[in-house]
Amino acid sequence: MKDVGQLIRTKVYDRLFGVLEYNGDTIPVYDSAGVPANAIQPYVLLSTFNATELLEGSKQSYGQEISLLIEVCMKFDNSFGGKIICDNISNQITELIRTRQAGYLDLSPNWYIIRTLLESTNSLEQPISTGVLTRRFIRFTFKIQQQ
Repeated sequence: MKDVGQLIRTKVYDRLFGVLEYNGDTIPVYDSAGVPANAIQPYVLLSTFNATELLEGSKQSYGQEISLLIEVCMKFDNSFGGKIICDNISNQITELIRTRQAGYLDLSPNWYIIRTLLESTNSLEQPISTGVLTRRFIRFTFKIQQQ
């Protein structure tokens, strides 16, 4: 069985990079390797990843269920934040990732996606010393099969 984690992350990154925008500005996208200290906000982070083998495979192929958390982050230098900005970016992400079969991520030649599911989405506002950090969490689950 091959590990498909890096491939999924790369394909999601490629789907989002240079496409997301707010007020005419392109939103930066980072992988979990880290966000630079001088990152322009808001930004998107491909965060935690989890893979589970499915028992639905055959003698020739394996199935996996991949869960990927995507975070939309923005810091506000006052006591309140604009959830609407994170919500707007989150909506763009959902429209780009949660598609029907014709729009699935292309994992060929070794894998194909059976289903993409928006598993959950929620918001968090966290007070910090200089204001408020607003984060929107979006978790997608991909059911995939090895070709």
